Amino acid sequence: MDNEEKEHYVKNIIDFKNKEIKDEDFFVEIFNEIRDKQSSLKNIAIENETIENKIDVLKFKKHMEKKDIQILLINRLVGMDIFNHSSIPLYFNQYVSSKNTEEIKDRIQNCNEKISRTLFNKNNSKPFWNFLEDSIVNLNLFPNEGVESIYSKLDVKNLEKIKTLDKESSLYFISLIKQGLENDN
Repeated sequence: MDNEEKEHYVKNIIDFKNKEIKDEDFFVEIFNEIRDKQSSLKNIAIENETIENKIDVLKFKKHMEKKDIQILLINRLVGMDIFNHSSIPLYFNQYVSSKNTEEIKDRIQNCNEKISRTLFNKNNSKPFWNFLEDSIVNLNLFPNEGVESIYSKLDVKNLEKIKTLDKESSLYFISLIKQGLENDN
């Protein structure tokens, strides 16, 4: 498979209008990472196991699910592992600095839950990818602007379609993206 086919395969996973958000090498690296993960899963030994029905194969977990591939892609686009990020994103600190430790933990956990619910809600798929793309594009165009300013530039109609995200979780997610993009540069 040549690099153009690899790039096309990964670009078809994301639902971005602007498929040129990253260069060809980025998408080829993602393809190779997915391929390597799938290969390592296929190498899991299942000796002395009996498969009576096709569905029995799934219990061996020798496959990647679409959500796993999407998470991997989002993490690479954002520049960090968003679902294993336990600290307060630098640009979100201003929204929780006046709270006590327990309140901060609760709010961060709440934001992570809402982002996770949004990602895995099939009804939010297209609006979520639009939100992610819109956030990345605006953060790249206006790298010195704050999270609130970036949020105000997002498509309001699209945000309204994402019932699982509120403003705070959106600001949190934009903060993660902003921090990840800065770390990536």
